[in-house]
Amino acid sequence: MALYWQRFITWDFNPFFKTIFVTRVYFEPHAYVKKLRSEIISHLKINNKVKVVESNEEECDVKVVFCPIVSRAGTDIDVALSRLTREKPTIMIVLHHTFDPEHIAPSSSSWDIENVMMMVDVLFHEDSGLLKCSNNNKAIERAEHYLQKISQPQRVVNMLAVISAGVIVSASVFALKKRDKLQKKIIYLYLYFKWMRHFNMFSWRESTDSDEF
Repeated sequence: MALYWQRFITWDFNPFFKTIFVTRVYFEPHAYVKKLRSEIISHLKINNKVKVVESNEEECDVKVVFCPIVSRAGTDIDVALSRLTREKPTIMIVLHHTFDPEHIAPSSSSWDIENVMMMVDVLFHEDSGLLKCSNNNKAIERAEHYLQKISQPQRVVNMLAVISAGVIVSASVFALKKRDKLQKKIIYLYLYFKWMRHFNMFSWRESTDSDEF
């Protein structure tokens, strides 16, 4: 029985289960950009192609760290990199403070290491948070693509299919009950009319016989 169940839940065309792609992410806490950190996490979780699940540093698939530029970009990035280990793939979000959504920040892509480190440059302001601009849209898309690339498939219950099946079964049971009730009514009516017909015929014969005498 267990073997059949295992085959059932791993069947690719099983309508009651679906495959989703999940990435466990450790988001490094950062007191200086606490509000901005929450905003970036929300943007990454909106991604429809991969489910982002927050995890601890030991069990995560990828780490997301934050590097606010407070002095010089190169210096601050080097300091941030010096405290990182290379045990897990890492996305470093480099935060450039500016009022201008069209500001062209120095690219951090030269620090990219394939399958190990990816840098994205984001524009923000301490009062308004992430700026609404094409640069930030592209940065979030790059991060989402990276999370998707290292995601793992996971089988989960397809609740829509389960609910639909439940509705269909309930409707079928209800229809069968109604059919059974209708059949019973038809049988009762048949027996009733048969009995009445028999009674009427008996009465007619009885009255006919009495008239002959």
